[in-house]
Amino acid sequence: MQKVIFILALVFFIAGCRSYANHVAPPGEMGADGKVNKCTEHRVNPQACGEALYNAPRVAKVNLGQSVAEVRQIMGRDPEERLVRIQDGDTVEVWAYLVNYANSTKGVINFKNGKVVSVESMQKK
Repeated sequence: MQKVIFILALVFFIAGCRSYANHVAPPGEMGADGKVNKCTEHRVNPQACGEALYNAPRVAKVNLGQSVAEVRQIMGRDPEERLVRIQDGDTVEVWAYLVNYANSTKGVINFKNGKVVSVESMQKK
């Protein structure tokens, strides 16, 4: 009986620690150090999980016609992936952010000459 009580107490203690950690450094929020807080649950990549939680609501606020500076302000940080190229005399820039950890979906923001021309969702195959 004492063993069962000890195990239950240990489970509640661990759950309480996780709850406290989530309260102090909520997953998916920007910490005071400028880094996104990671997920506290067991994940293969807890940092990527936290970044997806951070990115998803911000990518949803990006609109066509916005400038690179406006998008950078909305996102609050640099893209996780960035590609710049010249195409037919126009500067094309692509920014990608992980927005769904569970299915590896990225929010892809496409710029042409410094303005958003599309916002897409791309799932890793």
